[in-house]
Amino acid sequence: MISLVVCSVNPMYLKSLKENVVATIGVECEWLVWDNRDKNTGLCKVYNELAAQAQFPFLCFVHEDILFRTQNWGRYLLGLVGADTATHLVGIAGGKYKSRLYSGWYSGARDLDYYHITHSENGKDQQLSYPLLWPHTEERVACIDGVFMFCKKEVWRQHLFNEDLLKGFHFYDIDFSMRVAKENKVVVTNQVDIIHLTKGGDYGNKWIEQAFIFHDHMADALPFAVRAVDEKETEMAVARYWLDWLKTQPISFGNRLRWIKKQRPLWDIRLAYSLAKFLFYQPLALHKIHRQFKKNN
Repeated sequence: MISLVVCSVNPMYLKSLKENVVATIGVECEWLVWDNRDKNTGLCKVYNELAAQAQFPFLCFVHEDILFRTQNWGRYLLGLVGADTATHLVGIAGGKYKSRLYSGWYSGARDLDYYHITHSENGKDQQLSYPLLWPHTEERVACIDGVFMFCKKEVWRQHLFNEDLLKGFHFYDIDFSMRVAKENKVVVTNQVDIIHLTKGGDYGNKWIEQAFIFHDHMADALPFAVRAVDEKETEMAVARYWLDWLKTQPISFGNRLRWIKKQRPLWDIRLAYSLAKFLFYQPLALHKIHRQFKKNN
């Protein structure tokens, strides 16, 4: 019933995922795996080529560094997507607002982001769920994170991953899910418990450069929201969050300058302190001084 689509670079993680899925999915499944250790092919191309080979009508695009804790999660998803034709794509993390500013799926604005996942690090599990009390078990969103994406094969066929635009490993998920959400219902759910075995998230120069490509290409379609928001205040919240998040990332000073120059909404006196940290915190190694100061106190 479900074709699992995986781009693999770690045989150990893949083996664990396969064993885990067999024990938890609760329905018939097939595996479509791309060994990307040597080829380093972009995810859009990998996912398109594998999905085209799927024998089953439902696709689950999933990272290999996860494990499922929910029993019969496959049955739940088939019931959600199969019975409700309005729901075309399901994830476990996503946002109700996608900013025109360079950013990921997470907005950093109040009441607009939803996620339900457990991170495992150094043998300790940290459950991340926001909000703590979801109004509903499924929430409609504008875009989702690519760690887990479930849809009918016909939905993928109608929208495809944009391999001509996005050649790497970033923004494939936001681009795909946002295009689906503009025409149909995309949701995130808190009914599928997933453990993420790695921290994930490479927000260095490759991410930055893909951010430029995606946002410049989609400029006329952004911002995009699935609920009413105060756009001016929401954009300010997005700007503050992403300037703060990226300040410690391994981004070249040239790309930091480019990030600011290309985004006029950042030229606001209220963002002066955030901009200064974004520009100088990592390049001047202030993060090391900050870390040492915290250790001594």
